[in-house]
Amino acid sequence: MRNLSFLISIILLGVLSRLLPHPANFTPIGAIALFSGFYFKNKNYALLPLITMALSDLLISGYYGIVMFYVYGSFLLTFLLGRLFLQSSSSYNRILISSLSGSLLFFAVTNFAVAFHGTMYTKDLTGLLTSYWAALPFFRNTLLGDIFYNFTFFSSLKFTTTLLKTQKIPSKGA
Repeated sequence: MRNLSFLISIILLGVLSRLLPHPANFTPIGAIALFSGFYFKNKNYALLPLITMALSDLLISGYYGIVMFYVYGSFLLTFLLGRLFLQSSSSYNRILISSLSGSLLFFAVTNFAVAFHGTMYTKDLTGLLTSYWAALPFFRNTLLGDIFYNFTFFSSLKFTTTLLKTQKIPSKGA
């Protein structure tokens, strides 16, 4: 029951963060993907950020067409990043590096998709570079949001784990 409450809380946080006023791209979705990769042992939890995105996309008329698959795919890759890079250690240095990597991954993948599949840019290197240049202000917010939410999630986990140990209550990811 505790895991179900935790999952529902994460999904609600992610959905609400996209519905309430916020700086563009400053949401916890990337952090949810990274944290899920680290915390949950079952690979099916890779769906957690995707479910969160899908629910909020239904409410805000999110991404359309093929670009959506790149966006969702970037979160699957971020899940794998958390699973592979953070499994041996969740030190704050690794969390920071993973946050930066996840943000860069999202930026590179999604802006490639916009340049390649959209109509705003020419279908050449100049169009791709122009797409990346135009997206830099959004990247700043993605980076800040990912760092903020990742440190919040991982610090909360460390605090809760410490608290549960002192109370001798077992803590275990699904």
